[in-house]
Formats: sequence, structure tokens, C-alpha cells
Amino acid sequence: MIRRRMQFARRGDGSCCLTEAEMAKKLGSEKERTRPEVSDVAFSLDGKAVPQERLVELHKRLFAQAGGSYCPGCTGAGDLCQPIGPLGPGRHLVGLRVEPRTFQSSDMAVEVLQLLLVAEAR
Repeated sequence: MIRRRMQFARRGDGSCCLTEAEMAKKLGSEKERTRPEVSDVAFSLDGKAVPQERLVELHKRLFAQAGGSYCPGCTGAGDLCQPIGPLGPGRHLVGLRVEPRTFQSSDMAVEVLQLLLVAEAR
């Protein structure tokens, strides 16, 4: 499985690795040179689906260049992190399901590197 995932980022001749423009073309966003504002993971919080629009809104709120409340303009963290919603005191259930949206692939896999809880100033 890992080998198959790594193949996505390789060139047709097997050499490593795709340039940013080549990756944008493979993802179908070569004109804009950016990924679409979607997630390849469907999230739920306490059994309720988190809509894609809400994911984009939360991401901008935390990582926007101007006014991001967690890390303004952090493209490294922003490219890897996806806020899913505020949590109050108590027990919560976070759900994840892979649903390819950036490109179609029946064998797409998503690696969860970390679950991070961040206190946001009010």
C-alpha cells in the first residue's frame, strides 16, 4: 500500500518526484496552480457530518494570511492540518472516511499523522 501511494508522486518514468506544476496537472488544477478547496476526508463530529464549506471556513479562520487565529499564513501547517470544529467540555467522537475529491482514485489512502487539540482565544 505504501509503495502504491508513493507512486502517485513519481513521474511516468518512475523517477522522483513531480514538480509543483506536474502535481497540479495530475490533480487537475494546472490552470490555477492550486489544489481545489476540498478535503479528501469526510469528517464527522459527535455523529454529525461536517460540511465541506465549513471545513474551508474553519481552515481560513485558523490559517489565513491576514488574521489567522492559530498560525497566520503558515502554509506548511496549513497544507497538512484540517480543523473540524470547536469542542466543549466532555467526551467527543471524531469520525473520518476517505472520499476522494482532489482526484478520483479507488485506492486513495489518507494518513492521519496527528490529532491535535488547539485552544482558540475568544
